[in-house]
Amino acid sequence: MKISTALVAASLALTGVASGVAIVRQNAVIAGDISHEDRHAGPDSARVEKFLASLQQTDPMICEMVTDQLGNFWSYGDEGVGVFADANRNWEPVRDSLASQVTDPGARRRLLRALGDDNSCVRRASAKMLSHDAQEAAGPLREALRSSSPRVREAAAYAIGRADNPEFRGDIERATRDGDPTVVAMATWALGELELPETVGRLAELTRSSEPRVRRAAAWGLGQVEDPRGVAPLIPLLRDSDVGTRIVTADALGDIESIDAAEPLAQALKDADIRVRRAAAEALGQLDDLATAPQELIDAVSASDLRLRRAAAEALGEIGDARAIAALGRALNDADLEMRRAVIQALAEIEDEAVVPFLLRAIKDQDAEIRKIAAEALGEFKNH
Repeated sequence: MKISTALVAASLALTGVASGVAIVRQNAVIAGDISHEDRHAGPDSARVEKFLASLQQTDPMICEMVTDQLGNFWSYGDEGVGVFADANRNWEPVRDSLASQVTDPGARRRLLRALGDDNSCVRRASAKMLSHDAQEAAGPLREALRSSSPRVREAAAYAIGRADNPEFRGDIERATRDGDPTVVAMATWALGELELPETVGRLAELTRSSEPRVRRAAAWGLGQVEDPRGVAPLIPLLRDSDVGTRIVTADALGDIESIDAAEPLAQALKDADIRVRRAAAEALGQLDDLATAPQELIDAVSASDLRLRRAAAEALGEIGDARAIAALGRALNDADLEMRRAVIQALAEIEDEAVVPFLLRAIKDQDAEIRKIAAEALGEFKNH
């Protein structure tokens, strides 16, 4: 998060903030007290105009990075720690204002117009800012969903998704039937953002879309809802032609935490793409009530890919199946320190005396953390 402050500073400098802009502070934080947040009035139309203009003019990468952080700012310097002595931070009130609720009618109108901007980053920033004021802007946003421009409809769906307001459920569900696939994909994402069990049926239907982006968004949405009814429509997506959809699906099944996904995820450990195999291993470790580790997961502890080995070891620790002890014991010889730490932690979580010889061996490891975990686990066995 530390990078965001510098990036926003660079962007806001283009708007002339360095010369000083008066922003009214409401409920100002007590000096030195970092347990409260500063409250700032939202930006007026002039500030919005300058901000959007700066986004237009800056490098596309910087624009996207600033937009990513809009509203996610972490103020780490108010207490005077970790800040360069000559740093000029008088732009911070403007930064916080831009992330606050937009109450100025002129500013709101300008942001609504920007939903149709040629620059996708400007559209996203505008939609994000409108999402802070979605209740007041509900009428215009609903109207934007009916725009003749797919670009505007997509941005409106994004704003509503960011707002996370269940009152928009009907509007967003209708938008998932839009004639433009880009709008459908964004509306599907927004539907998942609502995290409502009532949306499972529609999201399940969308998993059968011919558009990869829609299937991917539907899979992600079912994971957000975390309803066991989402498992059945997700399982076919583990064999989807689109690798991104397969990755998101594995993640979603892990989020739902249903043991019904165990066998399909085990099969996904054979996927041709290593990213899918990693996601499947991580998801298996999240499944509630899974007490028997799939053999594919045990075998993954000795995979050639380091990240897969680590994910498998961590998942086996969560499952706690004694059948994995031998494979984990062999993995104590892994050259990677983080892998050995994951292995010893997994062994420590398996409640079976067969782990004791491996714990005794780990006490002699060069790494202090591994020795500590092994000693504590041995102490637990002695207490029993």
